[in-house]
Amino acid sequence: MTRSLGVIVARGASKRIPRKVIRPLLGAPLLAWAGRPAQASRLDRVVVSTEDEEIAAVARTWGLDVPFLRPEVLAEDYVGPDQVLLHALETLDRECGETFDLAALIQPTAPFIEADHIDACLDRLEESDTRCCFLARQVSEPPQWMFRKTERGEVELMMGGDLAGTRQHTQLIEPALLPAGAVWVVRRAALQQEKRIYMAPMRAVVVPRERAVDIDEEYDFIVAEAMARHHDFAPPTRADARQERDYG
Repeated sequence: MTRSLGVIVARGASKRIPRKVIRPLLGAPLLAWAGRPAQASRLDRVVVSTEDEEIAAVARTWGLDVPFLRPEVLAEDYVGPDQVLLHALETLDRECGETFDLAALIQPTAPFIEADHIDACLDRLEESDTRCCFLARQVSEPPQWMFRKTERGEVELMMGGDLAGTRQHTQLIEPALLPAGAVWVVRRAALQQEKRIYMAPMRAVVVPRERAVDIDEEYDFIVAEAMARHHDFAPPTRADARQERDYG
C-alpha cells in the first residue's frame, strides 16, 4: 500500500517577513491554516519541519506534529525544498521506522488551500506514472505579452516573436499556469534520484485564483486578509486542531 507524508515547511529565518509562518491571519497563525487541510487530507502522516524552537512550540499548540528539529544548515536561503523533504523522509525512516512512498511539500504561506486539493495531487501520482504534481493557478497576464529590458535600455518580448500590427486576444492564447506556491507531491524514489522537486512527467491541479494566494511580502498579507473576509474563509480554531497522534 502506498504511504504518503505531508511536510509543512516552517523555517524561522524568513527574510522579507520575519517569523511569518507564525504571524496571525484573522487570529490564527499561517501554520494553523496549513495544518487544517493537511490533517483533513488523505496523507498518512503530517509533520512540521522547522529549525526554530518557538515555531515548533506554536505548531504543537495547534495540534501539529513536530517529531524533530531540522538542522539550522537546512534553513539557509540556498537550501532547496528537495533537501528539506529528503531530511524529513530519512529522519522518520531512521528514528521512527516509518517509510513513505510519496511526499507532499506544503507551504504555510498559501493559507487557503483545501484538503481536496492535496488529495487531487495524491490521486494524480497514484493513478499514473506522474513523478510530480503541484497546485497551480491560471495566470491572467499571458507570457506572450511580457517584455524584458535589454542592456541597451530597450525592451523586447520575453518569448520572442512580433506583436507589431497584430491583435492577440486573451481568448486565443493558450492558458498559462503558474505554481500556486502551495503544495507539491513527489515520488520518494524519484526525489532521491533527481534531487529536485520538478520532475517529468509532471501534472498540475488548477485551483481558483482566490485559493492560490501566496504570502511573500507585506502587501500579500493585506490581500490575503481582504480575500478571506470577502470569501468568508473561516480561520482555523484550536477546537479544529486534531490532537497529535501517537506514531509510536
